[in-house]
Amino acid sequence: MDRGVSLSSNRISLAPERTLDTKLEDVVLTLQPTDHRSSGASPVYTNHTVADKKANNTTGGPTPPSPSHYGHSIFTTVVVIAFIAANFDINFYWRTVLISLLTTLLYCTYVIPMQWSWRPTRNFLISSIGVLIKGVGLFLLLTWLLFLSPVHTTSYTLIDEWTEYLDHPPYEPSKTVYGPGETSKVDVFAIHGLGSNPSSAWRHHGNETDVHWLEDILPKQAGLEQIRVTTLNHQTRWDSHVPDIGFSAHAQKMLNEIKRINQRKRPIVFIAHSFGGLLLKQALVLDNKQSKQVIEKTRGILFLAVPHYGTRATFLASLLSCTAYWRGSSTALLEYMSEGSPALKTLDDDFYDVCVRPGQTRGMHVPYIGNFLEMRPERVRMWSLGPTVNPESGKLQYATNEYLDADHRGINKFPSSADPNFRTFLTHFNCAISHGTNRMKTEKYLC
Repeated sequence: MDRGVSLSSNRISLAPERTLDTKLEDVVLTLQPTDHRSSGASPVYTNHTVADKKANNTTGGPTPPSPSHYGHSIFTTVVVIAFIAANFDINFYWRTVLISLLTTLLYCTYVIPMQWSWRPTRNFLISSIGVLIKGVGLFLLLTWLLFLSPVHTTSYTLIDEWTEYLDHPPYEPSKTVYGPGETSKVDVFAIHGLGSNPSSAWRHHGNETDVHWLEDILPKQAGLEQIRVTTLNHQTRWDSHVPDIGFSAHAQKMLNEIKRINQRKRPIVFIAHSFGGLLLKQALVLDNKQSKQVIEKTRGILFLAVPHYGTRATFLASLLSCTAYWRGSSTALLEYMSEGSPALKTLDDDFYDVCVRPGQTRGMHVPYIGNFLEMRPERVRMWSLGPTVNPESGKLQYATNEYLDADHRGINKFPSSADPNFRTFLTHFNCAISHGTNRMKTEKYLC
């Protein structure tokens, strides 16, 4: 059969590789007149099948990348990021940046092109909602990347929402807030938490009151007139301009200040809030390896909401810290307090060997240990974030555990001597003061 068929003066030309048994529905008659003005010949029309168009891309448009192409690109990106994270010692900030970039890439590659329904729909409302949600998601991802960028050195960033809780007055290593002079019989040292300061940590604001209870309330209780109260300071800010020293160095610096102040054989009682309790434990462990000048004079230790075994809140705080990285923030101390941290478990074991085990095995004097836990969730403005230190992370099996009706930032602030929380605290404080004459051999050190 001839490959060409003439119709009148026109000719239908079939492709050489095609036969007449081609399905009728696959044939598309595209009239493509050829300019024969110069020759005067009749125009010739050529037939192309749909398959031909797909094979030869006769539409003229670019060929879209296949899904496998996207998959290979994403897989390569993931492998590169995983290799960098595994083989290079990068800090929390750079890990966060890499993960954020990868998340944004995956979102733009898979979520943005995805249809809102599992099948095509002409419902305008559903389609609009899908576009809106995807747009909001992309906006949040790009905004987060902007917060991580160096732009935050000159503009607003998320950590600025926390600045009212991160006041940094001029640094003083210690300050005696109450002292009867040479007649003082007991040294009381108060240690604040991470990033805080002695001026605000022990001060209650509210109901038109401004009470620094270590100065205004505690020394005025019966039998406590001859205590000397000193607040200890440590430069553990994490939001900006962070000092470049580690956890143990902070503890050693604080230990040196305690030794400088307490040079006589005056008994010591410690009050420590949150991260300050971890610093105290480390300082006593260090003192046990050195002169034992402090630990031998320690009568009591009162922990207030100390994350002995870590806290989940450090992850959120670390993310906030990343939004001020180029201002000089650091997550090192926050990561040290992360929940389940092996370093905290080792610290607690060492502290137990120093301050508890000698009383159980050798009948030696050991300090009274009171451990206070928070009952209320932490709140930032109208948002409830849950407890900063969970009971599982804050309880000590070898101490007297007591709950106070307060949140993490309020457990160390008492408004008056009639406050129920203060009355509970005072009971244990008196136990610590009088503990020096008792040799405790039981597992729990009760009054």
